[in-house]
Amino acid sequence: MTPKEQKRKKTVVLELADGTAGKSLRIISEPIGGGKQGDVYIKRGRGKTPDQAVKIFHHCSAEAEEAIKTLVGAKFPKDVPICRPKKYFHTKDGRFGYVMDLIGEDFVQYKELLSYLTARDENVDKLPNLSILCRICYGLAEIIQCIHDMGWVFPDLSENNFAF
Repeated sequence: MTPKEQKRKKTVVLELADGTAGKSLRIISEPIGGGKQGDVYIKRGRGKTPDQAVKIFHHCSAEAEEAIKTLVGAKFPKDVPICRPKKYFHTKDGRFGYVMDLIGEDFVQYKELLSYLTARDENVDKLPNLSILCRICYGLAEIIQCIHDMGWVFPDLSENNFAF
């Protein structure tokens, strides 16, 4: 979604409960993605502050909410390329979620990469070779190992959660 398209989208204000990420969050009303746990929206940045992603969970347990709170406070090594929750919030109407950085426009989702690799289209200039695929897999393994070395178990490993 281009910045012009974002500006035309209707925004919604979420009123936040005390002690979370501030008093309110202004998000674009249409989600940019979602899954079983919740939906992801764009929070517009102001001034030099970049746009961010906001994930709002639905129908999740108290244990899931506690896990998110813990994850927000986790200290990940700076050299681990992971997009993680930065601010936890709880809304006045009982929902919870987190704010995180958006995945950059220059990134490609893993499932998109797989579709390029399996494409037999003449318009595809260069498909990655085996060496590139091995480096991608090695990078994923390094990230997952680092998370596990910290004592964390990341239970949501899926093609929707990786980008390059």
